[in-house]
Amino acid sequence: MQRILGWCLSRLEHPVSQQEALAAETQALLDELTESLSPEDQAIYLLNKWTADEEYIAGQINQLQRLQAKLTTGFPLWRPWRRWGLMQRLHGLLEHIDRYKDALVKRRIQGHRAEVNDAPTSALWRRLLIHPKNRVTLSFLVLPDRVLVIRSYDYLDELPRDEALRRTQLDCLEGRLPFPIVNPTYNLFDYFSCASPLLPPIKQGRPDPI
Repeated sequence: MQRILGWCLSRLEHPVSQQEALAAETQALLDELTESLSPEDQAIYLLNKWTADEEYIAGQINQLQRLQAKLTTGFPLWRPWRRWGLMQRLHGLLEHIDRYKDALVKRRIQGHRAEVNDAPTSALWRRLLIHPKNRVTLSFLVLPDRVLVIRSYDYLDELPRDEALRRTQLDCLEGRLPFPIVNPTYNLFDYFSCASPLLPPIKQGRPDPI
């Protein structure tokens, strides 16, 4: 029921704070149930379980895909504003993923009940200004059913899309991801593309074989 409720909140675009509160409640219930099992049973139980954070991130990715689709179907003059809205939501997701990874590492090293302090969030304009010139950053997040790829670059440069996607495919084929995923779906988003609102959309889904 918690998972279905989370999907509904994401689909109806409820406030992020409400979705995060539900995710925290769901994770607490999962932790309580997990701790009631023996260590051997815990490993089996958690093998294919989504965490609440992963559920929330997947929901945000789905919303980003819907916003991205609107860039190619709406009135052309609205595209710069829609792209800016997409970047704001993507910035919020990046901030959440940073906190998620920080918590994951601390709990792995210090124990399940390690205290995790929220780091101060940065503004979107700051992220846009401090990214190094002539450098492309590929950020990965591996979820149980997909790989999120966020491609960041200087907003005045034009990125060779095919080459970036090719590098992503090579990374996956060379086994650089934390664990293998069978037939993964790739969700690829450009971060610094506000200066080029009329660029063609990025192809979503599974990459072509190399």
